[in-house]
Amino acid sequence: MIKKFAMIILCLSLAVTVFIMIAGVGQDTATGIRDESGTDGQDASKIEQDYAQQKRQSGKTAAWLNVPNICYYPVMYSGDNSFYLEHNHLDEPDVAGAVFINKGCKPDFNSKILLIHGHNMADGRMFANLDRYMGEDFFRENPAIQVFDGGKLRFYQPFTVFLLEDGKEYIELDQKSGEDHAAYLESLKQRSLCRTDDNFIMDTDKNAIFLSTCNYAFEDARLIIGAVEFEIEK
Repeated sequence: MIKKFAMIILCLSLAVTVFIMIAGVGQDTATGIRDESGTDGQDASKIEQDYAQQKRQSGKTAAWLNVPNICYYPVMYSGDNSFYLEHNHLDEPDVAGAVFINKGCKPDFNSKILLIHGHNMADGRMFANLDRYMGEDFFRENPAIQVFDGGKLRFYQPFTVFLLEDGKEYIELDQKSGEDHAAYLESLKQRSLCRTDDNFIMDTDKNAIFLSTCNYAFEDARLIIGAVEFEIEK
């Protein structure tokens, strides 16, 4: 009887373990954030809830970023470019760091140019999968990037993907306007490794975000994904 009871307990334990393993698929085990970037992105209520919960845990939370089929993370801002290289979204030491806004930007998605950084982790975390945008089909067909800034859900369409050499080239963070802003976005579009869909018409008067991560195509390479805002849900 005792052996039978022990066997039942063992079976139940195994069942629970398997369930946990299945439920944990796609979860960033170091941070506890589950990768819920779906094929068609997330609805507003889901992102708002995750943002609100994260904001309660850290006042340095600036937004929530969803790049469909790539990543689903809070966006942090500390005012420097070193803290979130070594700390996660809970402000705990973590080699994977966190996704964060460059110190040269205001943590305000009303800015004309906003630069967001994330590590290229070997285990697939953070911005490791941004290189999928280097494929023509993915670049053209992947759904829009979503950003919830605490008040509005913003949608961005990628218009350029390219490599630059850190230390010699950089994204210009000064807030250009009018023709200067349009000319700058157009110049970066011309650098793209992939062409946008023929039906895509970029509104160069709109704000743009740039996602940046390490790349190993050459020394000090950085992969840049530029996306222009095209819709806002309040």
